Amino acid sequence: MQDTLNALLAKAPAELAALKSRAEFEAAKARYVGPNGEFTALMKQLGTVPKEQRPVMGKLINEAKGQLQAQLDATLARIADAVAFKALVEKSKAALKSKPGVTLQKA
Repeated sequence: MQDTLNALLAKAPAELAALKSRAEFEAAKARYVGPNGEFTALMKQLGTVPKEQRPVMGKLINEAKGQLQAQLDATLARIADAVAFKALVEKSKAALKSKPGVTLQKA
């Protein structure tokens, strides 16, 4: 189970870094922490772990889930910033186009 946790934490950063939209983010979040997500499945498997190991494994799962949640939060903030920046650029372009004598150059 610990190997599975490590594998999840290892693959998440690359997957989350590739996300470009809120819809992609929500799908990735559901795959990890949704009702049928990978972390949820691990929590369900906790019942199969010997009783004396459950507190330790539960703690490991919760710590890993906390690390993933921090990555999810950062990814959502990055996507929101990108959307806001794009909207600002489009608004600026529209405002400049309405000014006579102003030409836009590509960077």
